[in-house]
Amino acid sequence: KFVEGRIKRAANLSGLVPELIDHQKNLYSYEWKNGRTLYDCNDIEIWTKFLDFCKDKLWKEEFTDNTFIKKCHNFYYQKTNDRLELFLSSRDETFLDSHTINGKSSNEIKALMVTFFDYFLNICDGIPTKLFHGDLQFDNIIYGDDQKFYLLDWRQDFAGDDIGDVYYDLAKMYGGILMSYKLMKDSNNFSCYTDGSMVTYDYKSEPKLDQFKLAYENWIVYKSEYDLDKIKAITSLIFLNMAPLHEKEFGNLLFFNSKQMLKEIIDNKEYENYNANDQ
Repeated sequence: KFVEGRIKRAANLSGLVPELIDHQKNLYSYEWKNGRTLYDCNDIEIWTKFLDFCKDKLWKEEFTDNTFIKKCHNFYYQKTNDRLELFLSSRDETFLDSHTINGKSSNEIKALMVTFFDYFLNICDGIPTKLFHGDLQFDNIIYGDDQKFYLLDWRQDFAGDDIGDVYYDLAKMYGGILMSYKLMKDSNNFSCYTDGSMVTYDYKSEPKLDQFKLAYENWIVYKSEYDLDKIKAITSLIFLNMAPLHEKEFGNLLFFNSKQMLKEIIDNKEYENYNANDQ
């Protein structure tokens, strides 16, 4: 089913992914493209060029009925809660508690989740498109020697459908800018220590990515119609969804990083609401 979905979506993404040269029931192969991943390019100009490429070539909005909102709800809400339960099932009970994370307090994860979705149910009001990648981080993009972009390892579906959410691509990219997944492949580049309610984590960053974070945010705010707050909200869920899928220390880092992001997002929303009511 996984392979079947990839093959079907390769047809939707024709011209954006390398051409399939063979496919069978359980495997597929595609044309080799000489080039570098976007992480290996390490070039802000190329990364910005890729944003313009996505806006021009991907993310064409489809008209759908209300079932798309339901699919987004299943994908963001139900899937996240399922992944959280999977993560907690392999950790001790202290992970359910409040924590002090890198010196900042954070509520219990389940309380955070309830409050988060009270404020951000609008994340289910996405932008439907057939032209989505589904795992749009820089290790999955080749900048070819021909100076063209090629998408690799595209997602086979979105909540079981071939129509996905533009905001999921935007958040996947943002997450990979905040945290270089290339660097995270080496356990020497991150650490996470827990002592009851006290948590300290750290990870190595790439200076060019740190600079590009601001360029990405400015591009969203000034050169697109997309909502940066919604992108940040979905990114916090992506880190939480990833947590049970990795080895223990990196999984813990993702979990606590997500908790910290959720708390900051909620605090910002409550501050905005307070100021609005005060006025």
